[in-house]
Amino acid sequence: MYLYLVDQHLHPGKTATTLARIESRLIELGINGKMEKLSVLKSVKELVQDQVREGMKTVVAIGTDALLRQLIAVAAPLNLVVGFIPLGSPIHLAKVFGMPEAADACDVLSARIIKKVDMGKVNHHYFFSSLEIEHPAVRMTCDGKYQIHIRSDEPQISVCNFGNIFHGAFGREDLSNPCDGYLEVVIRRSRRRSFFNGDAAERDSVFPFKKLTIHAQRESVKLVADHEQVVSTPATVEVVPQKLKIIVGKSRWF
Repeated sequence: MYLYLVDQHLHPGKTATTLARIESRLIELGINGKMEKLSVLKSVKELVQDQVREGMKTVVAIGTDALLRQLIAVAAPLNLVVGFIPLGSPIHLAKVFGMPEAADACDVLSARIIKKVDMGKVNHHYFFSSLEIEHPAVRMTCDGKYQIHIRSDEPQISVCNFGNIFHGAFGREDLSNPCDGYLEVVIRRSRRRSFFNGDAAERDSVFPFKKLTIHAQRESVKLVADHEQVVSTPATVEVVPQKLKIIVGKSRWF
């Protein structure tokens, strides 16, 4: 049984024809199901939980990256299969998961290539892309074996599963391996001036781990999961292998 969630932010006048084509193609392929338009009165969590009780096993986001991000946070802990029909903007995740836009994505859903992807968990919150640490004044311990000390005054610190998909330009070369059973602490230092080369960027420092503890050196530090969920230190971060089951296309980036 399929559940299709339509992004509430899609403009009705601009997308009505496209949504009709999507629904028609789903019927032709035999993968149609219940289609729900989200609103302030219909949340992703409530709709998914209601349909799980009715036996729903696959839930598909029709809309933007933001909707897919919300859906993954709800569906992955429930062991549901997640799909994506990109429509609107931004839809950067369409390339990552190898999904064409609008009605063309229906054929990929029908092929049903399911990839099991790792997720991260910070305290009680799941994330699938990255966890951003807003201030360098932290002490990190990897797998209880070694500590990471920050020497630079202005580094960018991320805990990556896919990578920081939701921040700035993101290309295939920036992608972490989301299926290797590890997360990574990535420390990116600010660009520095070189007498010989002008502006030069130091290499990123990368530390793979399965379990990480983060403590603030002084005041509590904020951590932002998937560019949305805010958590504060102290925090425990761990990988949850193959937690997300998502339908992908052959042109996916991983």
